[in-house]
Amino acid sequence: MNGVCYYKNEGWWVFELCINQSLKQLHYSDKLQDQIELNLGTFHSNEYSIQDNERNTPDGNDFVQLYRDGTICDIVNQSKSQTTAL
Repeated sequence: MNGVCYYKNEGWWVFELCINQSLKQLHYSDKLQDQIELNLGTFHSNEYSIQDNERNTPDGNDFVQLYRDGTICDIVNQSKSQTTAL
């Protein structure tokens, strides 16, 4: 799965998850200046462990990863981070 990318369309946004690499929030437009790409986080392999990342979650997913050090949020002035579950 390493490097495999998955895409989910949520209306105006498209989410791109590249396993063991990055998580992005994208908006595509015909006009280049209207396109948006937000980095929601980068995977850090030195933080990976089977016990932490392969577990049962309430919604039945069993592979969990943390992506951190993303784009700085202009509301809370902190870098974005996200936990994914597949």
